[in-house]
Amino acid sequence: VLAMEQLLAQQEATKLGMTTINAQVDVLEEQKKTFLTEQARLEKLVETKAAPGQKLDQVEGQVSVTDAKIKSTEASKVKITGELNVLKEKMKALETQYRNCFVKSPQDATVLETFAERGEVTAPGKPLVKLANLADMYLKVYVSGDRKSTRLNSSHTDISRMPSSA
Repeated sequence: VLAMEQLLAQQEATKLGMTTINAQVDVLEEQKKTFLTEQARLEKLVETKAAPGQKLDQVEGQVSVTDAKIKSTEASKVKITGELNVLKEKMKALETQYRNCFVKSPQDATVLETFAERGEVTAPGKPLVKLANLADMYLKVYVSGDRKSTRLNSSHTDISRMPSSA
């Protein structure tokens, strides 16, 4: 259970990383909009020879750099998504292990004998308890040769109705 809680905390931390990346992308997109507005304004000024072309080149470079930063930041989303998938698979494995930690009886029965105690480590396939279904018991009786003449009537075939002196 502790390992599951640790994985959940790791998942939350990783999801926060995704939120941070989305915020960074939003900031970069806003910067890009500003640079594109500046670029359009400078293009008009350069056409009328009111501004040097060097300034336009600088803004175009800033737009390109911002595009590269956006792509780089978006690429880190793939890494975080992969980490989240790994954490989900680890969680599934832990849940499976946790479910396998419980011992359930395959039938309604009474425990006759215990071979392992609670909290004890055991090997797969090792018997833990000896069970008996007391609702359906069968009695096998051997009659000696001198008792052959004894007759059992149909009421004696059910053990619950068999007389205690029989």
